[in-house]
Amino acid sequence: TLFRSALSVDESVRVVIVGGGFGGTAAARQLKSLGVPFLLVDVRDAFHHNVAALRASVETGFAQKTFIPYAATFQDNFKQGKLVGIDLEKQQVLLEGGEELPFSHLILATGSDGPFPGKLNQLMSIASAIQMYEDLVKEVQKAKHVVARSEE
Repeated sequence: TLFRSALSVDESVRVVIVGGGFGGTAAARQLKSLGVPFLLVDVRDAFHHNVAALRASVETGFAQKTFIPYAATFQDNFKQGKLVGIDLEKQQVLLEGGEELPFSHLILATGSDGPFPGKLNQLMSIASAIQMYEDLVKEVQKAKHVVARSEE
């Protein structure tokens, strides 16, 4: 059972979470609620709710609800950046551009990928991503028939 109040944490504790998908944001929310210092790092600036993205594929205007900006949720505990390396000896995460982020604990939650529209694997602005979904909605609305297929 996890405690819901802030913990007494040593000053040397600094958790870096790489990946802002479901796993990374769950870890970040838990650490935030416990008062544990952390930094969430993701190459994107917003969480994309890929389960809701399926609805965004068929409902006009829904796509914008599937993007939640990290900075709004985690404020200064979020850093947009692309991981290019991990130095375990120095306990640093290395970002593109040369920035080094020290950590005492590291959580790698880089997620998974899959086909659009369930996953949005391309790096693009939120506005461009929303437009991709809106374009798909128009295509679905024009179709006489839609076939849903699942691969297992």
